[in-house]
Amino acid sequence: MKAEDSCKIEMAVKLDERSASVFQLLYAPLIGQSAAQLYQLLCALSNARRPITNHRLICKLSEMSIERIEKERQVLERFLLLKTFLDPKNNEYLYRIELPKNGNAFLRHEVFGRLYLRQFGKDAYEYAKLYFASDQADTQTFVELTAPFSLDDPQWLQSPSEAFISLRPTKEVDHTDTLDFDFGKFLKGFERRFPYPLQTQENLSLIAELATVHGLDEMEMRKLVNQCINPRTKVFNSELLKKKARAKSKIKESGWDDPYQAAPIQFFKNLQPNIPISASDSRLIESLLVDYHLPKEVVNVLIEHVLKRSNQSFGRTYVEKVAGTWARLGIDTLEKAKEQAEKEMTAARSYVKTKKELPDWYAQTEDDNVADIDDQVIADLQQKLNEKMERSEQTNKEVR
Repeated sequence: MKAEDSCKIEMAVKLDERSASVFQLLYAPLIGQSAAQLYQLLCALSNARRPITNHRLICKLSEMSIERIEKERQVLERFLLLKTFLDPKNNEYLYRIELPKNGNAFLRHEVFGRLYLRQFGKDAYEYAKLYFASDQADTQTFVELTAPFSLDDPQWLQSPSEAFISLRPTKEVDHTDTLDFDFGKFLKGFERRFPYPLQTQENLSLIAELATVHGLDEMEMRKLVNQCINPRTKVFNSELLKKKARAKSKIKESGWDDPYQAAPIQFFKNLQPNIPISASDSRLIESLLVDYHLPKEVVNVLIEHVLKRSNQSFGRTYVEKVAGTWARLGIDTLEKAKEQAEKEMTAARSYVKTKKELPDWYAQTEDDNVADIDDQVIADLQQKLNEKMERSEQTNKEVR
């Protein structure tokens, strides 16, 4: 990345007072001053009447080198505050700013909440929990959440994972969640085998996505994860987990009230019941969740759409082209996916190659007045042509 590279900044919703408080109290202490400064600067530039065209102004206002900006940008991406896209053809970057999670969701987050508790301690965590307590929480729940803790309390003798599960606030309905996976159930009692250093956002996301695409529950995923951790080195093998998840993939024959809520592998199987799923198709479907971060119902609509458009073919190039387009368009719900699929089908039906119409004179049938040519005239012309060709051959022989 260079300072002169083109860039655009998008932010669908402005940072309100509540979101700003979440950012300052929860995110900023974890991401560091430089990343926080870059986030606030990008938010400000996204609202400018005259949009920026490259990275030079960002470098100047932040007083950071382009290399430092790229490093801090990646920090924001890891904390889900920024999405970055690149148009390789024009070498143009697109930065899509994401709002911080609400305070309650942040504190419940399996990675962010644990990291905050681990880095700043229970007092800071308790204060944040009170500060961002839901207005709808009843009095009984509120008192229970803010009850004082004793350092001698047995729960503080537990592992950080169990303590976190006990401490985190009551879950609120978060409509941004797209994966139906209970991390509390998955992690409880599993922290010795799957310790905190392995519980990164990347690993947890992968586990949830694989469970979703292959129709596996939390306890089944625990068994598979357990088999993918080297007992001696404590290294987690994510590629091995992918292979084991594919091998254990559950293809249920029973119907669903809403077929789009089925695991994508199962959905694909239902559309082609008499055809076995190849390993390449399984990996391709898996990548739609893991690499393109599309919700499972969106993936299912995409599968159905591609098979209809390509005469039941499921080619990687076309699938990835559609997935990339939908990801850039922010297709993240079942309704949006169906609407986009219908738009593309309508556009395809309306695209008809029109034949070139012949000019009007082509079909003209009127007789032209063509003068008759005498046969003798044609014979004389032919004779002259023959004589000319003979003279030319004679000249060529003399030259040789």
